[in-house]
Amino acid sequence: MRITTLAVTVAAIGLSACGTLNGKSAHEMVQHSIERSLTKDYSYNYHGEIKAYISPPDKGEAPDTAAAVAAASAPPVAAASETAAQTGEDETPETPALLGSKAADWLQANPALARYLENGCLKYTGAVDLRRKQIEFIPELTFNNHNESSSMRMPMLFDGNDMSLTADMPASIPVILNFFVEPKLRERLINEPLRITLTDAAESFDTDGKIKQLPVKSAVKAAYIAILRAYGDIPAQYYTALPPDSYAKQAGAKYRIRYVEDAAFEKLYLQAAAKHFRRELDRLQKETPEKGIGAEKYEELKQWADSLADTEELPSNASLLGTPILTDWYLDRKGRMVGMRSFLQANGKEKALNISSVFYMHDFNRPKFTFKPKQGKTISWKELADAVTAQKNARYGKDENEDGGEIGEPNRIYEKTVR
Repeated sequence: MRITTLAVTVAAIGLSACGTLNGKSAHEMVQHSIERSLTKDYSYNYHGEIKAYISPPDKGEAPDTAAAVAAASAPPVAAASETAAQTGEDETPETPALLGSKAADWLQANPALARYLENGCLKYTGAVDLRRKQIEFIPELTFNNHNESSSMRMPMLFDGNDMSLTADMPASIPVILNFFVEPKLRERLINEPLRITLTDAAESFDTDGKIKQLPVKSAVKAAYIAILRAYGDIPAQYYTALPPDSYAKQAGAKYRIRYVEDAAFEKLYLQAAAKHFRRELDRLQKETPEKGIGAEKYEELKQWADSLADTEELPSNASLLGTPILTDWYLDRKGRMVGMRSFLQANGKEKALNISSVFYMHDFNRPKFTFKPKQGKTISWKELADAVTAQKNARYGKDENEDGGEIGEPNRIYEKTVR
């Protein structure tokens, strides 16, 4: 699920503002913060976590919302029963098989798995510095269960200057890779992170070279702006100012703004995001065109964004999960976003599935990066791919077909007539 992918991205960008927000509506606060985030306070540290668990329906994350959804989607059994009595046919409508309620019922039927999941958590920390065009993301998956505990983390650094991603792999991954790479790389995998660039990705996964022909850097910049501005285009009635809660206290926030991401909200958001993406990509194409990229490639990306906004083809989160996602933004007295919480509750037959994500930002304009890969001390994607190929050839012999030759006798089809 996206909790929500687009909403989390907005949180990761860091909304900010200056001055007081007293007297402003919830919608005006959102717009004010978005505009400030595009010019100031877009560098910071962050941390957060995501948890999932089942509970009684009245003790979940959003019992009132889940109950309202269940009542609205319940089939009109009485009317259907009356029709069946008159016609002799059962016309009771079926309740849609929604992922959220199905997951709740499945976890209830598997209590050991439900408990294991409940005692797990995906934590993460990191830093964003858009002036340096770098983003650090360090996820850590932890489980603390009966007679068992585990933790796995993988620091990652995205560098927009050369469109690269560097990942410091947990120890179990080099253990597995050691069986598939040639000996000279095995020791390096223990201590050196893996680095993949856009060029590496294009050569490995884009055999016809389409990625290289697209204005990727411009698209990333346009997407950043579009993701933010789209929230400002949502009609005012979707935003509600609420009293601060315990999460606001932890974030150091003065204001709390909520929206409910139902199917209508998501449709409006995607349409607004596509509009702003096209507008920003047009501007970047005129002001700073990427070398060697034709106008038709810019248009190709714009049409792709437009297709995402076609919600008739793309089902919403609410329709898939059977419940909307609720999101609270936490703003300080200047309007800067200092936290965000997204959560949902999907009721099953007896239990409810709950998912909650909390995100906090701090140290604005002076972020601290903890993952600092050393130049020249990384393993490139090409090195890893070549090492896998070399080990495969050493173990099984070289596949001459890679060079246009043949291996042994070609397959033949034999016919036999049966009388």
